[in-house]
Amino acid sequence: MNKENQITPTGYIEPVIDSSQYILGDGNLIADPVLEEDEDWGEWDFIEDLQSKKFETYNCTGFNTAQAISKIIWRKYGEKFNPSARWIGIIAGTSATKGGNDPHVVAEAIRKNGLIPDEMLPFSDDLETVDEYYSFKGADEAKCRAYAKDWLTKWEFNHDWVVTHFTTDPTAMKYALRYSPLGGDVSAWLTNEQGLYVRFGQSNHWTNIRGYNVKNPKADDSYIPFKKELVPEFGFSFVKRYVVIKKKVLTPELKQNILTVFWELLKRGWLSLFPSFVENYTTQPTNPPTPLPPPEPPKPVSLPKKDYITPMAEAIKLFEGWAAPGEKDRTGKIWPSGTASWRRNNPGNIKSSDGNFIIYTNEKVGFAALVYYIERACTGKHKAYKPEMTIRQFFGVYSPDGNVIESAYASFVCKYMSEKLKEMIYPSKQLKELV
Repeated sequence: MNKENQITPTGYIEPVIDSSQYILGDGNLIADPVLEEDEDWGEWDFIEDLQSKKFETYNCTGFNTAQAISKIIWRKYGEKFNPSARWIGIIAGTSATKGGNDPHVVAEAIRKNGLIPDEMLPFSDDLETVDEYYSFKGADEAKCRAYAKDWLTKWEFNHDWVVTHFTTDPTAMKYALRYSPLGGDVSAWLTNEQGLYVRFGQSNHWTNIRGYNVKNPKADDSYIPFKKELVPEFGFSFVKRYVVIKKKVLTPELKQNILTVFWELLKRGWLSLFPSFVENYTTQPTNPPTPLPPPEPPKPVSLPKKDYITPMAEAIKLFEGWAAPGEKDRTGKIWPSGTASWRRNNPGNIKSSDGNFIIYTNEKVGFAALVYYIERACTGKHKAYKPEMTIRQFFGVYSPDGNVIESAYASFVCKYMSEKLKEMIYPSKQLKELV
């Protein structure tokens, strides 16, 4: 091991999860559409900021949350915005005295107080102490707060947990990486003989996870080297996903368009259906806008593609024996304490690379992981499957317990899918036909 790369505590305080916090799969957070199908955000990285120069800031949660936000904004909206990590530390109450901050507290501070660009409050060379860093030295505090307040009128920020207990399984993280870069807890930093970073103890740092090199997590960090690759078994206890949405602001041009539509409706007599509205709000402008052109004929609407994956996952959940306490499984057996898959929140009984069953945060996260597993199998992104394989062949790999189980499993799933979809689904159907 290369102990020269080891760094002292850097500002991460372990979160305390409560019922008010959003968790991936709980339905509370409306996430972005899939932004990075390949689960890699390296292309959108343009920030390389050190959190420690003359002194340690203990602001890893601020620097690396800012890193994630900047990537999302550039990827979604084509705008390069480098949030001030120093501002984030101030509004979140981060300090050297308490040893940094909880990444959830930091994300909530951003959600409630907004952001400012780094040039308004940078980690400048004239700062001599950590106390000066967490002050407005060299900046106009009133302008900073005004900018952040205005930022909130134009942008919406939110976040949820992807991982809340230690795991080396990448399934949930890879799923979440399609929507945003992630923040994750690490022990900073120690490399092995191959130059890969290994976990050597309790987490002391919050970093930015940009993707995976097959099984190896990749980080964009606030310490040199900025880009790091971790061993597959590194493992994480807490991982966050982020969402940034640009609000639709009512511009002068949009206001004029609304007025144009309004007066055209008035001209055509459609507002006569609402006499009280016409009486109170129809003072003719001095220069009425140009009439609208004739409306275009409606475009044909394409029907949404049929979802085969969700019913397949539901059938697997039943076949694997899911039953909550006091419920019956598919065979009719009652389970007073719930089945093993229920206790693990793992409806697909998915195993990690070490052969152990994965324990998910809740049922929705476990079901999302199962859906993602099937999607990867059907599209050739899971190395154990090929898109040309049939449903029966899929279960030969998924539950390799002999031809009898394989056949029974495939028959059960196809019967369930046929009834659910009102379409005959046969075990000979190829996986690529399901996506």
